[in-house]
Amino acid sequence: MKKLSFLLPVLALFLLACQNEVVKDYATISGKITNHLGKNGSLRAEGYQKEIHINEDGTFSDTVHVGVKGKVFTFSDGNEVTDVFLKNGYDLHLTLNTDEFDESLKYTGKGAENNNFLAQKMLLLLLIYLTKTKLILMRSWIKSLPKKWLSWKKPRTWIRSWSPLKKQVSKTLNLK
Repeated sequence: MKKLSFLLPVLALFLLACQNEVVKDYATISGKITNHLGKNGSLRAEGYQKEIHINEDGTFSDTVHVGVKGKVFTFSDGNEVTDVFLKNGYDLHLTLNTDEFDESLKYTGKGAENNNFLAQKMLLLLLIYLTKTKLILMRSWIKSLPKKWLSWKKPRTWIRSWSPLKKQVSKTLNLK
C-alpha cells in the first residue's frame, strides 16, 4: 500500500511533465513606432497581404495565421520596409523610430532572436550596398578625370597644369 501511495503522485507528476505545450495556430505581432507618419502598415508575403491598423500613438497589434513552418513577411510602416519571420506561437513585439528605421529596429518576445538577426542582416546588406555604390561612383569619377591628372610618375605635373587653382596649390605645396 505504501508503494502505491508513493507511485501515484510520481505517476501524476510524470504525466503532467510529459504534456506538450499547446502551440497557438497563429502568431501575434505588436509594436510601438516612434515618429509615426499616420499611415497604416502592412504585412506581405507570397500570396498574402494584410493591412495593419497603426494607432495615432504609433502602437499596433495583430494576429497572423502563418502555418507550421513559418514565413518571412515584409512589414511596412507605410514608408519603409523590413523582413519579419513569423511562425505559429510567436508573440513578437517590435519598436522602431521612423527617423532611423533600420538602425532603431528592435524585437522582443517569442521569436525575437530570429528577427533581430534579420534586422542586423538588413543593416549589413545596406552597408555593403552603399559601400559598393560609393566605390562604383568613385571609379566612374576617377575614369572621368583627364589622363594627365592620373600621371603618377610625376605627381606634381598635373597640379602645375591645373590652371584654376594652380597658384594656390603651388604655393601651398611649395612648388616652383
